[in-house]
Amino acid sequence: MKRRDYAAEASQRLRVLLPRAINRGVRILAGTDNAGSVAHEITLLALHGLTPQQAIAAGSTAAGWLDTGIQVADSLTTYDADPREDLEVLSTPVAAVIRGQRVR
Repeated sequence: MKRRDYAAEASQRLRVLLPRAINRGVRILAGTDNAGSVAHEITLLALHGLTPQQAIAAGSTAAGWLDTGIQVADSLTTYDADPREDLEVLSTPVAAVIRGQRVR
């Protein structure tokens, strides 16, 4: 099987399986593999069957499940537009604050 064919089949499986997993209560986390940035992974999740809100939630809750040392309540990120309307804005935050310290 060619790599391109395998990727297309895997993509189609994700479009079916991700919404099923959400509907069955499976927690989906973004940022847990090497798909590039978390913003890119959130966009990929939305392209593969999650709603923008579900995809954003997958990226927002990952820090609480991974051993990052940062809790979701410890951070705040702002954007010029509503990411639920356009996930691309996730890659260009206006400001980011972690534990009261502005880091961007």
